[in-house]
Amino acid sequence: MTTNDISSDNSLFTSEHLSVYSCASIFLENQTFVVEKVVELLTPQVVKALPIGWQGIETPKQALNWLNDRFNESNLLAIKLKQSHEIIGFVFIHKTEENVSPVSFNIGYLIGEKYWGKGYASEVLTALVNYYKNQAKASILLAGVETDNIASIKVLEKCGFEISKSKMAQECNLYYELRL
Repeated sequence: MTTNDISSDNSLFTSEHLSVYSCASIFLENQTFVVEKVVELLTPQVVKALPIGWQGIETPKQALNWLNDRFNESNLLAIKLKQSHEIIGFVFIHKTEENVSPVSFNIGYLIGEKYWGKGYASEVLTALVNYYKNQAKASILLAGVETDNIASIKVLEKCGFEISKSKMAQECNLYYELRL
């Protein structure tokens, strides 16, 4: 199976070990499950380089508020392991501006701490890039990253992203882009 096969199980795209779904769909099916996963995955180490509103998510109420904020500001996707169907992280996609050419999307991702070092971030990002290439939904993917987040910088570079020459960093130290 290639990294962009559309599966019959309602996943948006898949890779060797991962399936990616609309988090809203999963949330509608089982709100408690998604809320519990947010509390589990958003550990201090995972969110240390993320905005303040992403930190300190320790209760179901805080997780529900965090989810509602993400649903309102982006297309929130859930990353699941194919074998266990366990949610191991999230992808965030936000169109930069309406009716502007070339079409570009800001993307972000987070992987739960216990899944670090297994190649899942590179795998899901490669699958996302292939999905956008095949769907012709975007011309440019943009990703912000803090300069001290070396692991994420390596993932972006491994997946073909380069430091953006056109996008100035606003909330983060570096902006990477990939022209599709």
